[in-house]
Amino acid sequence: MGLKKLTPQDIDWMVAKREANKSIEWIAGKLGVGRGTVTYHLQKEGVVPPKGLRPRMKGKPPRGRQTTDKDRKLWAEMAVKGMTPYQIHKVTGRPANTISYWLRRMALEDAAAEQAQESQCGEISRHSLAQHSSCENANAA
Repeated sequence: MGLKKLTPQDIDWMVAKREANKSIEWIAGKLGVGRGTVTYHLQKEGVVPPKGLRPRMKGKPPRGRQTTDKDRKLWAEMAVKGMTPYQIHKVTGRPANTISYWLRRMALEDAAAEQAQESQCGEISRHSLAQHSSCENANAA
């Protein structure tokens, strides 16, 4: 079976049907050609491809919602206040296992909870989990 050559009339018909909101698959089926052929000619004629037609992703699709820096910062602040991952999960709706993973990875889960119980400060220095000197002075007074 040879390749079908589209005539200018076929291309004009294809453009008219696409502008009438017919799908790429429907047009390809009526003409007896592949979707790629239809898309190629529509793009060549300046017709915008449908929103759903985009290059296929290679590999596994991303799963679930991505964890942002903003999420991790909020979880760290909540952990400093003494909240458990399960309590944070109840507030934020994110899985407790995800929260535990990130808190462990940021080395905040246990150390921050202990620090929050020992001091009223609730702040974490940027480079360590030690109390701020201003907090120590406030607690000494």
